[in-house]
Amino acid sequence: CAIVYNRCFPGVINHFINYDGIGEFVSELFYSLPLDTSIMMSDLSIKTDELAEMLNRRGKFEIIDHHPTATWLAAKYPWALVDTTMSATWLMYEVMKTQFNIEDMLPFVTAVNNYDTWGGGPGPNEQSLSLNRLLNVLGTARFFDRFLSNPSLKFDESEKLLLELRDEEINKFLKQVSESATVSVDASGNKYAMVAIDRYISEA
Repeated sequence: CAIVYNRCFPGVINHFINYDGIGEFVSELFYSLPLDTSIMMSDLSIKTDELAEMLNRRGKFEIIDHHPTATWLAAKYPWALVDTTMSATWLMYEVMKTQFNIEDMLPFVTAVNNYDTWGGGPGPNEQSLSLNRLLNVLGTARFFDRFLSNPSLKFDESEKLLLELRDEEINKFLKQVSESATVSVDASGNKYAMVAIDRYISEA
């Protein structure tokens, strides 16, 4: 979301926060920013009526989200755009493309949407998986800089090498996981493999 938004509004200040810190962070922004400063929140939302009303009174605040927990905001406030059928990145793109020429970002946005919505079915495609793995390897800041300056999904040789090394690491991990699985059989003869893992959960 931030990459699409920054493409349209260069120089905007970004804050990447996790869900647990939303209320406190937004409250701090409310009191520290001038009233003529616009705030855009994407891919997460606020939890309480009290905070929503406070932001509604302030104005110059928008939310773009796709989580079902945010639907109550869209039903109550015109500044909340929520659609659970697509990713927040796709929503951001749909909004911004009406005002800005960002068609070259479509392949990137499509890949993000495919991963974030789990491919709309059985799972993300290979390109989306590679993009997500590149995010994990580069980290948020490097990934952000790379795709803001060049949204192409044609990876250079360095990126291909990083992905190759990560794939090798994942495959090694999955082999170890499969070998350590505890297999149980229920009364109907169904088999269940149980493992305890702390990474590569989607791949497993």
